[in-house]
This record gives sequence, structure tokens and C-alpha cells, in this order.
Amino acid sequence: MKSEQRQAHWEKIYQEKDTSQVSWFQAKPEQSLNWIKSVDLKAEDAIIDIGGGDSRLADFLLLEGFTNLSVLDISAKALENSQARMAEKAREVNWICSDILAFETKQQFHFWHDRAAFHFLREDNEIERYVETAAKAIIPGGFLLLATFSDHGPKKCSGLEIRQYDELQLIDRFNEHFSMIDHQRQLHPTPSGSEQEFLFALFRRMA
Repeated sequence: MKSEQRQAHWEKIYQEKDTSQVSWFQAKPEQSLNWIKSVDLKAEDAIIDIGGGDSRLADFLLLEGFTNLSVLDISAKALENSQARMAEKAREVNWICSDILAFETKQQFHFWHDRAAFHFLREDNEIERYVETAAKAIIPGGFLLLATFSDHGPKKCSGLEIRQYDELQLIDRFNEHFSMIDHQRQLHPTPSGSEQEFLFALFRRMA
């Protein structure tokens, strides 16, 4: 899928649906917060949330005292939703409207968070581009947290086919630049009452 098609798809999703009713919604992203707190970051360390347009993660990271936050999403509408919700606090976040495959930055990050964006990339060249982008953007010794649908999770999301992963497949995709230091499978209860199995994998950027 081309970047323009991806953007049009997600703009339509966020314009037509209440975010609290989409399958990935979390009132509080407990698992992500626990993973981030587990690596003992400093308040000023740079954190980026990939595909986090209308997620509540930035809200709660600000409450935890983090001061250097960026949120990237392909959907301008998703970012607008978050900014409206956060009101004055939105000024404390760097908002980036971009396809992750086109993302370029001189800033380097201590923590790269991606819950449910990576698994939408299905072509090998897209996946390789993502890995190279993350490797350039994360400091040596920094962290990358991926939460993807596991090999027991859904095969589609929001009308799009996704790519499922197990632990060894994620290691294989990232091992040129990253080492996996922990992983866990977790069930996510959707607003409709079903459950989706996610695989959380924490990587460290090698020197």
C-alpha cells in the first residue's frame, strides 16, 4: 500500500469512528507504561510514540514527569484529537504528522514505543526501512518496545491485513541493530468484549 493510500485510510478511520470504540483503545496504557518504567529513564530522556496519534500514552507520561515527548502518526485527525483532549498540556508534546517510512529526524531518542503500528507493514522492503529508521533514531544503548499481534492474534485490523509475529521472527527482523532483552504475550480486551493477543518485545540498540 502506498503512503497516500495509508494516510487516506487512517484519516477516514479517525474521522468516522469514536476513538474509544476502536479495537486498540486503552483508557490507560498500563502495559506500555510498565515497560517504559522498567528501564529507569530520566525525566528529560527523549521518548517517541510511533503510531500514537490518539493514544493516551503521552497524557500519562506527562503525569509521570517525562518532559521530552514526541508522538508520530500518519493521520492528522488522530493528532488533532489528542491535542484537543490534552488542551494546554498538548504544548508540552512534539507532534509529528508523517508516514513512519518517510520519517527523518536529526533528534535521537532514548525510548521508541510502537504499539500496533509495525504489524501493518507487510512488505519486506517496508519492514527493512522501518528497522533502519529506528536504528538511526535511537541512541546506542537506547530502547525499542514493539507490541505487535502475535501468531495467535488477529490477522486483520481496521480492514487491513497485518503481519503476525512470534518471538524468533521479531529477533530475526531486528538483530542487525538490536538485541531483545525481554518479551511477553499479553491479552488486550477490546471495547467490543473480544480479546487480542499482543506480543510485547523490548529491544536494546547495540553500539
